[in-house]
Amino acid sequence: MSPLVSIIIDVVMVGLLAATIAYAIILNRQIIALRESRGEMAELIQGLNDAMGRAESGVRTLKKAASDTGEDLQRTVNKAQTLRDELEFMIEAADALANRLGGVGERDARRESARDAGRSTAVAPALAARNPTRAPLVAPRPALRSLPAEEDHDDHAPPPARLDAPPRRAAARAEPPAEARDPITRDGESLSRAERELLQAIENAGKGLG
Repeated sequence: MSPLVSIIIDVVMVGLLAATIAYAIILNRQIIALRESRGEMAELIQGLNDAMGRAESGVRTLKKAASDTGEDLQRTVNKAQTLRDELEFMIEAADALANRLGGVGERDARRESARDAGRSTAVAPALAARNPTRAPLVAPRPALRSLPAEEDHDDHAPPPARLDAPPRRAAARAEPPAEARDPITRDGESLSRAERELLQAIENAGKGLG
């Protein structure tokens, strides 16, 4: 083997060994840095584990709160449905009671109106009997009616006049009740108190003269 070839092979081997040494140095430095950051890595992993534990605890708490809230909400919904049914029943009962009260009020109003009408119908004759229409105080004068002339009388003599009695008004008006009649009447006409006193005085004077 020639010395040139052996020199070339030795140079190549030296280059490869130099590259291997450089790579080993770099790898050693990285391993040293990794060893130095191992505590930080452990702390990071521990923090990650703690975060995962807190997340799991939060999820369990959230599930429990959701379950409790769902149960409370379901109980509230059930109570609301019960109250709704009770309110519907009360509203129906109130409507029925209002209709019944309205019917009773209408019947009472009709009865009251009929009762008032009956009272007015029954009281009207009594009021008419208690307060009869008063006749005029002064009796009307009788009308003059001429008598037929006799054949043997003088043709120039005026015919005598005859008094016609006034028609009785007792039949034309409603008679007052027995307790309301005056003790002294004249020609069917009721006399006032002054007229009765005057008539009584005239009768007493006539008796005194007699």
